[in-house]
Amino acid sequence: RHSGPRCALASLSALSSSCSHCGRESKLVSKFYELELNIQGHKQLTDCVTEFLKEEKLEGDNRYFCETCQTKQNATRKIRLVKLPPTLNLQLMRFVFDRQTGHKKKLNTYIAFSETLDMGPFVEQAGSNSSYELTAVLIHRGVSAYSGHYIAHVRDPHTSEWYKFNDEEIEKMEGKKLQLGIEEDLEPSKAIARKPKCAKGFHCSRNAYMLVYRLKTEEKPDVEFEVPDEKYEFVPLEWLQKWLDESTPAKPIDNSKYQCAHSKLHPDKISHMKRISEFSAEVFYQRYGGGPRLKGVFPIMPCSQDVVTDHCDSQSDVLIAI
Repeated sequence: RHSGPRCALASLSALSSSCSHCGRESKLVSKFYELELNIQGHKQLTDCVTEFLKEEKLEGDNRYFCETCQTKQNATRKIRLVKLPPTLNLQLMRFVFDRQTGHKKKLNTYIAFSETLDMGPFVEQAGSNSSYELTAVLIHRGVSAYSGHYIAHVRDPHTSEWYKFNDEEIEKMEGKKLQLGIEEDLEPSKAIARKPKCAKGFHCSRNAYMLVYRLKTEEKPDVEFEVPDEKYEFVPLEWLQKWLDESTPAKPIDNSKYQCAHSKLHPDKISHMKRISEFSAEVFYQRYGGGPRLKGVFPIMPCSQDVVTDHCDSQSDVLIAI
């Protein structure tokens, strides 16, 4: 069983074909990571999904070979959504091939999409949670398929605040609302229609080419707490082992042989020490005494340089001897 980001994005679909002569049905289940939706002739996102799942007739030269009839027969074929993922990617096919010109072109068609999306009518398994909320919108600003500018609008799942990512610039949207703003401004063109009025809870865009929806859950997202930097000290491992032994009374902590010339922890002695919290160190020193205390700043630069220099000198001596 595989796990990871791609599994979180994977959906299960079934390509179902039914012979019109004998009624035999075949089903091929496969994974997909996004729905590629045709937008030509549509105004609503749900209309695009409906067309994607529309039943197709296989007739004439496109007839279906039936295993039962052992010959080509007229048939019907459709895609069924068996299982949807926690994160649903919807690709709006704005960049298409123009047969007349032999080049790609961009479809600057306005598509309305909602902030909440109910995939219940489109999924095969009834009763499962299929309510999604909009979490990201990817924008291509420009009229051409060969040039333009890309902008991403992303919603923070913890705070529900929207952010706009425009190259190196990150802008926080006001009022926790998605604001496409000037991303909808294009070069003047008579072929581009005026922006339609959008109902409450909907957005209309002629530049959005990828919509990302996240499954709604009753569970609250994990809140990330900022953990303050904890101060620490070093004590000898040998002393800690004797303290844990409890067979003999613990002696005062002696760090003198682990110090460098600057009264800090010597770089060569780190492996003999144990890092503990400053609070624990305070308890130990109050109860057992000793010192000098080695605070959590190590190793200091002069000592580190001395260790490296000595090591390099010794290696050079070996090479000269060889």
